[in-house]
Amino acid sequence: MERDVKAWFEYEKTNTQAGAYALWSRVDNLSGTATHVEFDRTQRFKSDTVGAWYEGVYMSGYGGTWTNV
Repeated sequence: MERDVKAWFEYEKTNTQAGAYALWSRVDNLSGTATHVEFDRTQRFKSDTVGAWYEGVYMSGYGGTWTNV
């Protein structure tokens, strides 16, 4: 997000927009000694992310290989 806190949100009559985006990372393949999770800025949570998770996890099996969206 912007450093200027006042730029974080746009308030309108019928909606509020945040100048932000969500990142995601797989955690099912972390080692047992992991102390943190690294986020890749190219792995933004988008409308097709959940569908890709379904295809990758449910269809390929938990821990299966699949491409990131």
